Amino acid sequence: MLTRLNEAAVRFFRTCNNGREAAIIALLDLPFMKRLFRYITPNALGYLRIISSFFVISLTLAQRNTAAIVVYGIGACTDLIDGPLARLTNNVTEEGKQLDAVADKVFILGPLLVIGYSTLSQFAIWMIIFMEALLMVTSNILKPYLRSKRNIPLRTGSNAFGQTKMVAQSIAVGLMIIGSKYSECVAVAEIIIWIAIGFSIGSFLRHLAAMDAPVAPEKRIVTVPNLVTFSAILLFPPTIVALAQGNQLLAIGFLSYIFVSDWIDGWIARRFNQITNFGKVIDPIRDSAGRLLVLIWFLIVVKSSFIHALCISIMAVEISLWSVNYRTARLCKTVDLVTRSGKIRALVHGVVASVMLAGTFSLVVLPSWAYDLGLLLMLISSIAALMAYVGQYARMTHTHVR
Repeated sequence: MLTRLNEAAVRFFRTCNNGREAAIIALLDLPFMKRLFRYITPNALGYLRIISSFFVISLTLAQRNTAAIVVYGIGACTDLIDGPLARLTNNVTEEGKQLDAVADKVFILGPLLVIGYSTLSQFAIWMIIFMEALLMVTSNILKPYLRSKRNIPLRTGSNAFGQTKMVAQSIAVGLMIIGSKYSECVAVAEIIIWIAIGFSIGSFLRHLAAMDAPVAPEKRIVTVPNLVTFSAILLFPPTIVALAQGNQLLAIGFLSYIFVSDWIDGWIARRFNQITNFGKVIDPIRDSAGRLLVLIWFLIVVKSSFIHALCISIMAVEISLWSVNYRTARLCKTVDLVTRSGKIRALVHGVVASVMLAGTFSLVVLPSWAYDLGLLLMLISSIAALMAYVGQYARMTHTHVR
């Protein structure tokens, strides 16, 4: 389904781009336009777009919205012109390709985040930041690494989902700039922002799907268990925002899904033979981050020196456990290091943390000693898991030496 949607979007954008480029090339072919752009390079337009974003932010903060929308329109026009101009003048360069991508990010995200901070919900702002960071890591770090180091033939550049996302973000920024005069525009802008976030997720999944075609099944990235695990990781930023804002039911729901996903993804992977190397890597990341998040929450909310000592002790044991796992993984060149004690620890942490979180949010009534007992159970299970992993490391070390 994702592939069909992307193909439909690609056809739509190809038609729009062809029409746009034909119109712009016809415009640039006029005599006075030729003289104007004789001294203006496509790269200069990219730098102008970056500079214009700072003027847009300054003018908007100074409540000079008419001037801001004019400057924003000029910057948007440079994005329309630079590509056709580079092709028309045979001036396509690698520097220009990189500059165009950077200029687009700065021109859209700068005003979007600065202006949106006071107009959009904090939840939306955090989701924008997280998804953009995720997309940049995937397209600018992970894909080039796989292409150069693993010889996997991956296509560079954006996809149709990413292009749609940029268009939606551009419209939202324009609406937010004029939002001081027409409050309805801000509400429409936030709806468009959430649509853009949806397309960001589609763009990310499309980047991942592109990595699957040339690789073996165990090396695939886009599988149902991996999507379950990764969706739990995606929930960490909104969970932090919900906890900070005191949104109790939403935070409990997110954390419950994070803990339950640990059992769902493993069952699906084993039941349908979808165990992958990528899943083995992101699964412990999700588990460790979830435990750390819960412990930090108890440190902040529960005012008890004994509970603080237990939380810090659990963190120390967990960090030691991660260190042992990392050393074992490097020694045996694997990440498949699950033990029975580790599974019991995950169950104890998930159940106890969920009950205690419900107590801190007053969803259930717990006596004061229940928190001490719960964290003590978490500490005991972590110590038991650590001993099991240390024993596993010792056996593997002995085997490796022999």
